[in-house]
Amino acid sequence: TAAPTATAEPTATPVPELKVVGEKSDSKDTFCVTLENGTKQEITAVSVKTSSEEKFPESMMKKGETLAKDEKFELYYTPKTEEESSGSGDEYFVSPRYDVQLTLKDGKTYVLHGFPFEDIKEGTVLLEDDIAYITYTSVSTKEKIDTKEAERATKEAENGEISVQTEEKPASAAEVVTEEPTYEEPSYEEPSYEEPSYEEPSYEEPAAPENPDNGGQEGCSLFDVLDRTGSPMGARMLRRWISLPLKDPGQINRRLDVVSLLRDDASLREMLAEAVASTGDLERIISRVAVGRVTPREVVQLKNALYAVEKIKTAMEQSGQEPLREMAAKLDLCLKVRDRIDKEIYPDPSNQIQKGGVIAQGVSIELDDLRNIASHGKEILASIQQRESEATGIPSLKISFNNVFGYYIEVRNTHKDKVPSDWIRKQTLTGAERYITAELKEYEEKILGAESRMLVLEQELFAALLAELARYAAPIQADASVVARLDCLLSFATQAVERNYCRPDVNDSQTIDIREGRHPVIETLMKVGEQYVPNDIRLDDSSQQVIVITGPNMSGKSALLRQTALIVLMAQIGSYVPATEAHIGIVDKIFTRVGASDNIS
Repeated sequence: TAAPTATAEPTATPVPELKVVGEKSDSKDTFCVTLENGTKQEITAVSVKTSSEEKFPESMMKKGETLAKDEKFELYYTPKTEEESSGSGDEYFVSPRYDVQLTLKDGKTYVLHGFPFEDIKEGTVLLEDDIAYITYTSVSTKEKIDTKEAERATKEAENGEISVQTEEKPASAAEVVTEEPTYEEPSYEEPSYEEPSYEEPSYEEPAAPENPDNGGQEGCSLFDVLDRTGSPMGARMLRRWISLPLKDPGQINRRLDVVSLLRDDASLREMLAEAVASTGDLERIISRVAVGRVTPREVVQLKNALYAVEKIKTAMEQSGQEPLREMAAKLDLCLKVRDRIDKEIYPDPSNQIQKGGVIAQGVSIELDDLRNIASHGKEILASIQQRESEATGIPSLKISFNNVFGYYIEVRNTHKDKVPSDWIRKQTLTGAERYITAELKEYEEKILGAESRMLVLEQELFAALLAELARYAAPIQADASVVARLDCLLSFATQAVERNYCRPDVNDSQTIDIREGRHPVIETLMKVGEQYVPNDIRLDDSSQQVIVITGPNMSGKSALLRQTALIVLMAQIGSYVPATEAHIGIVDKIFTRVGASDNIS
């Protein structure tokens, strides 16, 4: 049997593993699983393929390994991540769900249906015709799952016999969890409903349905309310912040310190917001540079973004505020590469390097000569004709072109005795002779090959520039992160001013005390002239741990629950909150509900 081996833990997000547990086999390359009928089968191979029956290439799969453990074997495959792939450059996307082929020792192959990697560690296999089903205990719900029964129910639902809707649950819980409370009374059962999930990194709260009572606006999420960012990378970072709020009061208060400074200094806030908007999507552009897929116009935008970074750095350094100076110190202006782009690329280049018109004048002498020849070819030939006519005393000398000889000099027979000895005769006509010279042939080659040679030269020079840019990928990505962070904090400051938010007191206590709190989303959907009625709420671990809220349907019970949850969430991402006063003790999870007809976020 194979010696126990260890596999390296992935440094990025863990890729789900397939594990099938069975007893030790006498064969070196096989292991056994115990089937539901009590028999044992030796499995010689386990292969993974997508649901579209398209197998992953070998470069995307790590080899299976057998591990000895308590006289049992675990055989598992871990699909490689995209970065680990050593393929030809094609993109492969690992689906969260697979079919698995089990090949028994006798050569019979079964397709194991309904095998979700993220929800199973081990199970027993039932062989039936050419399909294998597995029975296992769900990791996430702790329920026993019979894939054969689940597949039968799904087919019946598709045929209209029953109506069941299911959704796959994520492998791990997000920082913010939304749950539908379960009731054990027989009068309330929702077998077809599963709690909404929040997936990273594209977190977005459920949107409220369109309703004529919300001022004619469609429902929006907390992100829509808070998003006043000026750059795409700032918007992406804001989504991540909402998805992964902080749990360290020190880090939260450092964000709040910057928001306070920006809130109180309108001129600085406006100047920084304008500069941040000028950076564009610096983060995405530099990532495209790293893989060599950036366009010339994106390179120019990168240069403009670096100029904007210089403005941001200068403004924060001159603000006199230590939190802003700390952020400014993390910005690298990358002056060398910025100046090189400025020198080598036209301000308004073609969007495709294959079309030329990208590299500026003065970068390459050869390129400049070819451009001069291509655009002034007739003038150059006319000057050669004039010079040779004066040098030889042949006034009727002319330079022409045909597809046989290319460019040539034609001299009438009356002047052929004046032809210099270094001219080469190529053709004799009735009344004239045609000659070529070394200089004329050299210009011919340049003129005819100038266009193609220019394109080749521009591509070579652009590739050299991209290679230099790639060396600056790390500092530019760090700049993009700082600018995106500043963009989010500027967004918080702008909202705090416009919506009269207050700074929360975030601490390590066990208390949530909110005075005159308002729902951040609902108040933005109110009709003109209407005003959200503020609420007070206090929770702690000694005098008031639980509050029971009663009232008729649509009276605002869920709104108060969600309002409290959103205020806590906003506080822990470093934002001001919609209240006159708020004291927030750090929480690590939020559980709340949404009514079926609630027009809230």
